[in-house]
Amino acid sequence: HGCFISLTGGLAGTAGLFRSTFDLKPDIKIKKARLYMAAIGFFEPYINGNKIGDAYLDAAFADIRFKNYYRTFDVTECLTGGKNCFGAEVAQGWYKHPSLLAELAVEYDNGEVDYIYSKNHGSWKIARSPVISSSIYDGEVYDAREEKEGWSRPDYKMKFEGLVYEWMTPNFIADPDKTLLSQQIEEIKITDEIKPVKIKSIGGGRYVADFGRNFAGVMRLSGINAKAGDEIKLRFAEILYDDGRINQENLRTALARDIYIAKGTGDECYNARFTYHGFRYCQIEGLRSKPSAEQITGLVLRNAVELRSSFTSNNKRLNDILKLVKDTELNNMHSF
Repeated sequence: HGCFISLTGGLAGTAGLFRSTFDLKPDIKIKKARLYMAAIGFFEPYINGNKIGDAYLDAAFADIRFKNYYRTFDVTECLTGGKNCFGAEVAQGWYKHPSLLAELAVEYDNGEVDYIYSKNHGSWKIARSPVISSSIYDGEVYDAREEKEGWSRPDYKMKFEGLVYEWMTPNFIADPDKTLLSQQIEEIKITDEIKPVKIKSIGGGRYVADFGRNFAGVMRLSGINAKAGDEIKLRFAEILYDDGRINQENLRTALARDIYIAKGTGDECYNARFTYHGFRYCQIEGLRSKPSAEQITGLVLRNAVELRSSFTSNNKRLNDILKLVKDTELNNMHSF
């Protein structure tokens, strides 16, 4: 039923918040509700203020000239009779110009079905996301001052910013020339959390966290006490220079950094959601004091596949080689 909708020109280059309110029959029990979503870019769905699922970097990568994947979510327990709200945050991912295709099918006990789907009119609105830029190679920039608390709840009050309405009507775009396929690949999730083995000051208010091994994922920094507008930069690398600074020469032109712009409320927490990095070291810049190990966590991101077999021997070198091979495969398992 739906069409792809995208950000308007004034929001080009940013991630977007997509939102629509809708009414369901208040006097008939909901039997089953399914949400179907596809995007050009990565998306996170919400219903009535609650995020659906715990996946990262959804949906799986595909060459959109030929195909694109859609996800299906059981949202029966998320809905209620009367007013509801659907929301989605969509970022660039591997492509520019984030766009969304969504359909919610709600079946009632009496057999009736309501469809709510993406379109460029009616209650569908878009706004700027706090993710003001995102890229697989360059990382994410997040401005916490742009957060819109409760934006995916039905009681959220949209407002004006000066003479400009902060929520606008999305653009319609012609469906990309591709086939939509149901995603059968396991979701990308946080499969492990790693604490740093060492945090070293390298001068100039810069600190390097060493996680002891390479992995693919992002870093969570909590307990951020900063003034509104302060920029905390997280730069990622697999090796160091002799003076302890991170060495990103092997990354060529990739910036491989995440930037958090504080809102100044104290005790803030951040980790990127629409990118990932391969790293052992994270160089932290912009904090007012040295972070503790409790504030820093490495989040391992990969397809949540299960290990189906194991092997061990009395030869330590053979065991070490096997571990290296396994870790390398898992670190590169994104949309496989």
